[in-house]
Amino acid sequence: MDALMILGALVAPLLYAFTNHIDNFMLSKHEGSVLTWWIISLLVSAVPAAVIWVCVPTVLDMPWAHIGVMFVNGLLNTTLLWLYLTAMDEDEPTATITFYQLVPFFGLVLGYVFLSETFGWVELAGGALVIAGTAGMVVSGSSFALRLRTIMLMSAASFCWAGETTITKWIALEEGLWEALFWENLAMFCYGLLALLLPAVRQSVKQVLDQPGSILTWSGVNEGIYIVGNVFATLMVTLVPVAMNLLFNTFQTFFVLGIGLAIAYFKPGYETGLNKETVWKYIACIMITAVGVYLIGEWE
Repeated sequence: MDALMILGALVAPLLYAFTNHIDNFMLSKHEGSVLTWWIISLLVSAVPAAVIWVCVPTVLDMPWAHIGVMFVNGLLNTTLLWLYLTAMDEDEPTATITFYQLVPFFGLVLGYVFLSETFGWVELAGGALVIAGTAGMVVSGSSFALRLRTIMLMSAASFCWAGETTITKWIALEEGLWEALFWENLAMFCYGLLALLLPAVRQSVKQVLDQPGSILTWSGVNEGIYIVGNVFATLMVTLVPVAMNLLFNTFQTFFVLGIGLAIAYFKPGYETGLNKETVWKYIACIMITAVGVYLIGEWE
Protein backbone atom coordinates (compact mmCIF):
# COMPACT_ATOMS: atom_id res chain seq x y z
CA MET A 1 0.00 0.00 0.00
CA ASP A 2 1.36 3.45 -0.87
CA ALA A 3 1.56 6.33 1.61
CA LEU A 4 -1.53 8.09 0.24
CA MET A 5 -3.68 4.99 0.68
CA ILE A 6 -2.39 4.50 4.22
CA LEU A 7 -3.27 8.11 5.10
CA GLY A 8 -6.70 7.61 3.56
CA ALA A 9 -7.22 4.46 5.62
CA LEU A 10 -6.44 6.39 8.82
CA VAL A 11 -9.05 9.09 8.18
CA ALA A 12 -12.03 6.90 9.15
CA PRO A 13 -10.65 5.67 12.51
CA LEU A 14 -9.61 9.23 13.43
CA LEU A 15 -13.08 10.58 12.67
CA TYR A 16 -14.72 7.66 14.46
CA ALA A 17 -12.57 8.42 17.52
CA PHE A 18 -13.97 11.96 17.64
CA THR A 19 -17.52 10.60 17.41
CA ASN A 20 -16.77 8.17 20.26
CA HIS A 21 -15.90 11.06 22.56
CA ILE A 22 -18.91 13.07 21.44
CA ASP A 23 -21.08 10.04 22.22
CA ASN A 24 -19.46 9.74 25.64
CA PHE A 25 -19.97 13.45 26.33
CA MET A 26 -23.66 13.38 25.41
CA LEU A 27 -24.36 10.15 27.28
CA SER A 28 -22.70 11.50 30.43
CA LYS A 29 -24.45 14.86 30.13
CA HIS A 30 -27.96 13.46 29.60
CA GLU A 31 -28.85 10.62 31.96
CA GLY A 32 -30.72 7.74 30.33
CA SER A 33 -30.01 9.12 26.86
CA VAL A 34 -28.96 5.86 25.15
CA LEU A 35 -32.39 5.47 23.56
CA THR A 36 -32.49 9.12 22.52
CA TRP A 37 -29.04 9.10 20.97
CA TRP A 38 -29.79 5.76 19.24
CA ILE A 39 -33.04 6.87 17.57
CA ILE A 40 -31.61 10.24 16.52
CA SER A 41 -28.66 8.48 14.87
CA LEU A 42 -31.01 6.18 12.98
CA LEU A 43 -33.34 8.95 11.78
CA VAL A 44 -30.49 11.24 10.75
CA SER A 45 -29.36 8.47 8.37
CA ALA A 46 -32.01 9.81 6.00
CA VAL A 47 -29.81 12.85 5.28
CA PRO A 48 -26.85 11.07 3.61
CA ALA A 49 -29.29 8.74 1.83
CA ALA A 50 -31.14 11.73 0.36
CA VAL A 51 -27.91 13.47 -0.68
CA ILE A 52 -26.61 10.35 -2.41
CA TRP A 53 -29.95 9.82 -4.18
CA VAL A 54 -29.95 13.38 -5.52
CA CYS A 55 -26.35 13.12 -6.72
CA VAL A 56 -26.52 9.51 -7.96
CA PRO A 57 -30.17 8.69 -8.82
CA THR A 58 -29.15 5.36 -10.37
CA VAL A 59 -28.76 3.93 -6.86
CA LEU A 60 -32.46 3.03 -7.06
CA ASP A 61 -31.73 0.60 -9.88
CA MET A 62 -30.02 -1.95 -7.64
CA PRO A 63 -31.55 -5.49 -7.84
CA TRP A 64 -34.11 -6.37 -5.17
CA ALA A 65 -32.01 -9.26 -3.91
CA HIS A 66 -29.10 -6.95 -3.14
CA ILE A 67 -31.46 -4.39 -1.61
CA GLY A 68 -32.66 -7.11 0.74
CA VAL A 69 -29.06 -7.91 1.65
CA MET A 70 -28.42 -4.26 2.47
CA PHE A 71 -31.47 -4.18 4.74
CA VAL A 72 -29.93 -7.12 6.62
CA ASN A 73 -26.79 -5.00 6.73
CA GLY A 74 -28.80 -2.08 8.08
CA LEU A 75 -30.17 -4.31 10.83
CA LEU A 76 -26.60 -5.26 11.79
CA ASN A 77 -25.69 -1.57 11.94
CA THR A 78 -28.78 -0.77 14.01
CA THR A 79 -27.95 -3.54 16.47
CA LEU A 80 -24.29 -2.52 16.53
CA LEU A 81 -25.24 1.06 17.40
CA TRP A 82 -27.45 -0.03 20.31
CA LEU A 83 -24.80 -2.38 21.75
CA TYR A 84 -22.07 0.23 21.41
CA LEU A 85 -24.08 3.06 23.00
CA THR A 86 -25.11 0.83 25.89
CA ALA A 87 -21.48 -0.13 26.55
CA MET A 88 -20.31 3.46 26.18
CA ASP A 89 -22.93 4.61 28.69
CA GLU A 90 -21.67 2.11 31.27
CA ASP A 91 -17.89 2.21 30.78
CA GLU A 92 -15.12 4.59 29.74
CA PRO A 93 -14.41 5.32 26.03
CA THR A 94 -10.90 3.87 25.79
CA ALA A 95 -11.86 0.55 27.35
CA THR A 96 -15.05 0.31 25.31
CA ILE A 97 -13.42 1.01 21.95
CA THR A 98 -10.48 -1.34 22.65
CA PHE A 99 -12.87 -4.26 22.33
CA TYR A 100 -13.46 -3.22 18.71
CA GLN A 101 -10.08 -4.79 18.04
CA LEU A 102 -11.95 -8.09 17.99
CA VAL A 103 -13.41 -6.91 14.68
CA PRO A 104 -10.42 -8.01 12.53
CA PHE A 105 -10.60 -11.48 14.07
CA PHE A 106 -14.29 -11.77 13.18
CA GLY A 107 -13.53 -10.18 9.80
CA LEU A 108 -10.87 -12.82 9.14
CA VAL A 109 -13.38 -15.60 9.79
CA LEU A 110 -16.20 -13.99 7.80
CA GLY A 111 -13.86 -13.10 4.93
CA TYR A 112 -12.79 -16.75 4.79
CA VAL A 113 -16.35 -18.10 4.90
CA PHE A 114 -18.06 -15.69 2.52
CA LEU A 115 -15.33 -14.10 0.37
CA SER A 116 -12.88 -17.04 -0.02
CA GLU A 117 -10.08 -15.07 1.65
CA THR A 118 -7.56 -17.54 3.09
CA PHE A 119 -5.45 -17.61 6.27
CA GLY A 120 -2.89 -19.80 8.03
CA TRP A 121 -1.16 -20.34 11.37
CA VAL A 122 0.26 -16.81 11.52
CA GLU A 123 -3.22 -15.35 11.31
CA LEU A 124 -4.50 -17.79 13.94
CA ALA A 125 -1.67 -16.67 16.24
CA GLY A 126 -2.70 -13.10 15.56
CA GLY A 127 -6.26 -13.93 16.51
CA ALA A 128 -5.05 -15.43 19.78
CA LEU A 129 -3.12 -12.24 20.59
CA VAL A 130 -6.16 -10.11 19.81
CA ILE A 131 -8.26 -12.18 22.20
CA ALA A 132 -5.49 -12.04 24.85
CA GLY A 133 -5.15 -8.27 24.56
CA THR A 134 -8.85 -7.57 24.78
CA ALA A 135 -9.18 -10.03 27.66
CA GLY A 136 -6.50 -8.03 29.44
CA MET A 137 -8.90 -5.08 29.47
CA VAL A 138 -11.17 -7.06 31.78
CA VAL A 139 -8.69 -6.69 34.64
CA SER A 140 -7.92 -3.02 33.93
CA GLY A 141 -9.73 -0.06 35.39
CA SER A 142 -13.34 -0.85 36.26
CA SER A 143 -14.66 -3.73 38.35
CA PHE A 144 -14.67 -7.20 36.85
CA ALA A 145 -18.48 -7.38 36.72
CA LEU A 146 -18.75 -4.08 34.85
CA ARG A 147 -15.93 -4.85 32.44
CA LEU A 148 -17.30 -8.36 31.79
CA ARG A 149 -20.60 -6.79 30.70
CA THR A 150 -18.65 -4.39 28.49
CA ILE A 151 -16.73 -7.17 26.79
CA MET A 152 -19.96 -9.10 26.13
CA LEU A 153 -21.66 -6.04 24.64
CA MET A 154 -18.66 -5.01 22.57
CA SER A 155 -17.87 -8.54 21.40
CA ALA A 156 -21.38 -8.72 19.98
CA ALA A 157 -20.95 -5.23 18.51
CA SER A 158 -17.62 -6.25 16.95
CA PHE A 159 -19.22 -9.28 15.32
CA CYS A 160 -21.96 -7.04 13.88
CA TRP A 161 -19.31 -4.63 12.58
CA ALA A 162 -17.32 -7.41 10.94
CA GLY A 163 -20.50 -8.76 9.39
CA GLU A 164 -21.66 -5.43 8.02
CA THR A 165 -18.16 -4.69 6.67
CA THR A 166 -18.13 -8.01 4.82
CA ILE A 167 -21.59 -7.35 3.35
CA THR A 168 -20.71 -3.76 2.44
CA LYS A 169 -17.60 -4.92 0.58
CA TRP A 170 -19.58 -7.51 -1.34
CA ILE A 171 -22.32 -5.08 -2.40
CA ALA A 172 -19.86 -2.25 -3.14
CA LEU A 173 -17.85 -4.55 -5.41
CA GLU A 174 -20.99 -5.88 -7.10
CA GLU A 175 -23.01 -2.66 -7.44
CA GLY A 176 -20.82 0.31 -6.49
CA LEU A 177 -19.70 2.40 -3.53
CA TRP A 178 -22.57 4.90 -3.54
CA GLU A 179 -25.19 2.19 -3.98
CA ALA A 180 -23.89 0.44 -0.87
CA LEU A 181 -23.84 3.66 1.17
CA PHE A 182 -27.31 4.73 0.01
CA TRP A 183 -29.10 1.50 0.88
CA GLU A 184 -27.19 1.11 4.14
CA ASN A 185 -28.32 4.56 5.35
CA LEU A 186 -31.86 4.15 4.01
CA ALA A 187 -32.20 0.81 5.81
CA MET A 188 -31.11 2.37 9.11
CA PHE A 189 -33.60 5.20 8.64
CA CYS A 190 -36.38 2.69 7.99
CA TYR A 191 -35.48 0.79 11.16
CA GLY A 192 -35.61 4.11 12.99
CA LEU A 193 -39.16 4.66 11.70
CA LEU A 194 -40.14 1.19 12.88
CA ALA A 195 -38.65 1.94 16.28
CA LEU A 196 -41.01 4.93 16.57
CA LEU A 197 -43.84 2.43 16.98
CA LEU A 198 -42.53 1.79 20.49
CA PRO A 199 -43.96 4.18 23.13
CA ALA A 200 -40.60 4.56 24.91
CA VAL A 201 -38.94 5.65 21.67
CA ARG A 202 -41.68 8.18 20.90
CA GLN A 203 -41.34 9.60 24.41
CA SER A 204 -37.61 9.90 23.91
CA VAL A 205 -38.10 11.82 20.66
CA LYS A 206 -40.72 14.05 22.31
CA GLN A 207 -38.22 15.07 24.97
CA VAL A 208 -35.76 16.08 22.27
CA LEU A 209 -38.39 18.13 20.43
CA ASP A 210 -39.50 19.83 23.64
CA GLN A 211 -35.94 20.78 24.58
CA PRO A 212 -33.78 20.37 21.45
CA GLY A 213 -30.85 22.48 22.70
CA SER A 214 -27.45 20.89 22.40
CA ILE A 215 -28.76 17.39 21.60
CA LEU A 216 -29.71 18.19 18.00
CA THR A 217 -26.65 20.41 17.52
CA TRP A 218 -24.21 17.79 18.75
CA SER A 219 -26.13 15.09 16.91
CA GLY A 220 -25.77 16.98 13.63
CA VAL A 221 -22.04 17.50 14.17
CA ASN A 222 -21.55 13.92 15.26
CA GLU A 223 -23.45 12.41 12.35
CA GLY A 224 -21.65 14.66 9.88
CA ILE A 225 -18.27 13.44 11.14
CA TYR A 226 -19.51 9.84 11.16
CA ILE A 227 -20.85 10.05 7.60
CA VAL A 228 -17.53 11.37 6.26
CA GLY A 229 -15.80 8.56 8.14
CA ASN A 230 -18.16 6.05 6.56
CA VAL A 231 -17.36 7.33 3.07
CA PHE A 232 -13.64 6.79 3.65
CA ALA A 233 -14.22 3.42 5.35
CA THR A 234 -16.46 2.12 2.56
CA LEU A 235 -14.02 3.34 -0.10
CA MET A 236 -11.15 1.52 1.60
CA VAL A 237 -13.14 -1.68 2.09
CA THR A 238 -13.48 -1.98 -1.70
CA LEU A 239 -9.72 -1.69 -2.21
CA VAL A 240 -8.24 -4.18 0.26
CA PRO A 241 -9.22 -7.53 1.84
CA VAL A 242 -11.66 -7.41 4.76
CA ALA A 243 -9.23 -8.17 7.59
CA MET A 244 -6.53 -5.89 6.12
CA ASN A 245 -9.02 -3.04 5.97
CA LEU A 246 -10.09 -3.74 9.56
CA LEU A 247 -6.43 -3.64 10.55
CA PHE A 248 -6.52 0.12 10.24
CA ASN A 249 -9.43 0.28 12.66
CA THR A 250 -6.87 -0.64 15.34
CA PHE A 251 -5.72 2.97 15.20
CA GLN A 252 -9.16 4.09 16.35
CA THR A 253 -8.25 2.85 19.84
CA PHE A 254 -5.01 4.83 19.83
CA PHE A 255 -6.85 7.94 18.65
CA VAL A 256 -9.53 7.50 21.33
CA LEU A 257 -6.86 7.13 24.02
CA GLY A 258 -4.94 10.14 22.71
CA ILE A 259 -8.03 12.35 22.63
CA GLY A 260 -9.00 11.07 26.08
CA LEU A 261 -5.58 12.01 27.48
CA ALA A 262 -5.87 15.46 25.93
CA ILE A 263 -9.30 15.92 27.53
CA ALA A 264 -7.96 14.71 30.88
CA TYR A 265 -5.10 17.22 30.65
CA PHE A 266 -7.12 20.25 29.63
CA LYS A 267 -10.25 19.35 31.62
CA PRO A 268 -9.16 17.37 34.72
CA GLY A 269 -11.81 15.12 36.19
CA TYR A 270 -13.89 14.67 33.04
CA GLU A 271 -12.12 11.53 31.70
CA THR A 272 -12.38 9.86 35.12
CA GLY A 273 -11.44 6.38 33.91
CA LEU A 274 -7.93 7.45 32.93
CA ASN A 275 -5.08 7.60 35.44
CA LYS A 276 -1.40 6.67 35.32
CA GLU A 277 -2.07 3.03 36.20
CA THR A 278 -4.95 2.40 33.81
CA VAL A 279 -3.30 4.32 30.96
CA TRP A 280 -0.24 2.06 30.97
CA LYS A 281 -2.41 -1.05 31.24
CA TYR A 282 -4.52 0.17 28.32
CA ILE A 283 -1.44 0.91 26.24
CA ALA A 284 -0.05 -2.57 26.92
CA CYS A 285 -3.37 -4.23 25.98
CA ILE A 286 -3.69 -2.08 22.86
CA MET A 287 -0.14 -2.96 21.77
CA ILE A 288 -0.79 -6.69 22.23
CA THR A 289 -3.97 -6.53 20.18
CA ALA A 290 -2.27 -4.32 17.58
CA VAL A 291 0.41 -6.98 17.04
CA GLY A 292 -2.33 -9.58 16.74
CA VAL A 293 -4.23 -7.51 14.22
CA TYR A 294 -1.02 -6.99 12.23
CA LEU A 295 -0.45 -10.73 12.08
CA ILE A 296 -4.04 -11.23 10.95
CA GLY A 297 -3.26 -8.96 7.99
CA GLU A 298 -0.23 -11.04 7.00
CA TRP A 299 -2.06 -13.86 5.20
CA GLU A 300 -1.44 -12.51 1.68
